[in-house]
Amino acid sequence: MLVLLALGERAAGLNSLIVWCFYLVGIALTALRNDGRLTLYVTGLAIVQYGLLAWAVFASADAPDQLLSVDYGAVSIGTQLERLVLLLLMGLLTVAIVHRMQRLVELSGRDGLTGLPNRAWLLQHMPRVFEDVRSDGGSLTLALMDLDRFKRINDEIGHRDGDRALRQVAAVLGDALEPRERLVRLGGQEFLMLLRCPIGSAWERVDRVRRAMAERRFAPELGGDPLRITFSAGLAAWPHDGVDLSGLLHSADRRVRQAKRDGCNRVVARDI
Repeated sequence: MLVLLALGERAAGLNSLIVWCFYLVGIALTALRNDGRLTLYVTGLAIVQYGLLAWAVFASADAPDQLLSVDYGAVSIGTQLERLVLLLLMGLLTVAIVHRMQRLVELSGRDGLTGLPNRAWLLQHMPRVFEDVRSDGGSLTLALMDLDRFKRINDEIGHRDGDRALRQVAAVLGDALEPRERLVRLGGQEFLMLLRCPIGSAWERVDRVRRAMAERRFAPELGGDPLRITFSAGLAAWPHDGVDLSGLLHSADRRVRQAKRDGCNRVVARDI
């Protein structure tokens, strides 16, 4: 719209404040997607687009009076720089709002991307889980899973497909749960399963999920070859490997690192 105005009258393209404000509205609306990366992308696009328009208008003006308008006033470089700065500030403000929204979601106990319980939920509810297992006389095994080389995969297919891949992983892991069991996303590429079974049975179940995930290729949205997503897992049994959450996670994480050293795409249930 600003380009069309500028074609009719140069000053109209840069001094039409009402039309320019749609840049601000567009940046603000990206907050609804709850994705700070999208906000930064749209902000950068707006700054580049408006900056190029301003450059083209000034470069095409043969005389200063061509930047004057009875209806829109005079076009100045200072005013255009102020508007570029305002676009940047609007983008940063929206990113801050998105970050705050994400923090509120995290504090509510749910992961914003997958809808799974998150670390805050885990810290809040694990004492109750321990109490239930103790009163039932049952077994509890924690299975900590870390996706193999996922950062490289994420860089190759882009963050949008990377998010889709994480949702697919969450769906595959969630299908393996039995009643009263939980799947938690700890953050990034780490997931945790709370399994109500001995560590031997847990190893069989997690290894079965590992094989199923490796066979179920992920298809990027924008084409390209389907990708094989695998994970390395470490198991820890309560109370043998830890009497509290911290101890269990420490044991499980140690075994995940062992699985990574052994070549990834495997499940380790005991220290070697």
